[in-house]
Amino acid sequence: MARFQSEAKAFAREEVNSSVSSPMRPVELRLHATKGPSTDTLGAPTSLKGLLSLGVPQVRPLDSEETRADEEMRRFLKAESGKNAYHVVLLRCSFNPSSEGRIVEAVVQVDLAGSDDPRQREPIAWSLEPLRVDSHPPDAENSLKIGGDFKFISAEFTRSVKSHSAEVLIEAHNEFSVNPYWLFRETRAEVLTGSFRLGVVTQSPVGIPVIGAMSVSAKVRKLAIHLFPYIAALDKSPTRSFVIV
Repeated sequence: MARFQSEAKAFAREEVNSSVSSPMRPVELRLHATKGPSTDTLGAPTSLKGLLSLGVPQVRPLDSEETRADEEMRRFLKAESGKNAYHVVLLRCSFNPSSEGRIVEAVVQVDLAGSDDPRQREPIAWSLEPLRVDSHPPDAENSLKIGGDFKFISAEFTRSVKSHSAEVLIEAHNEFSVNPYWLFRETRAEVLTGSFRLGVVTQSPVGIPVIGAMSVSAKVRKLAIHLFPYIAALDKSPTRSFVIV
């Protein structure tokens, strides 16, 4: 436990230092080639920059002050007091098509770790937002709302594409798990471009620090027909992690 708390403090210092600078950070995408010869990646650049940016994760607790005007929230928080803590983690990603190509599919994943003691319960993603988007969502500051059970309310967050068959632009997976992720896909109606806001409400045992780490993989289309797999180089990026204490 001491080792984990030391790591959490180090991550907290990094988060504070990174938050004072630009909130969006471009990330490098590296070609994800499998072992052995392959023609799938022939002619693909080994790395691409500028097609994807990530925001520095923003973390805040859900506390009694926030629930003062909501009786249902207050009852829920009281029932969970001494057992579970809840935090909101806000994330951003931005897709930036260019002459180098464009991202046609991406996975943004968050991995939660709570303790090196196997007897402790693991933290989970209690709620994810958005769960599904059929078109580009509005990027308004008040678009992420939380209900009385600390679940995101997403009714105002999405709008549908007017087409004969709905295509999914964003879909969340692994709610109530330690490794939630969002799958982004280009549709016939819309390319992946611009800024997207993502939200996680975490549930973790009271008094146990939580470390979250982000990972990104993407498929990039070069020119008209070539499609190559990439992963984000986040090893030294301040966008890769956040801490909940």
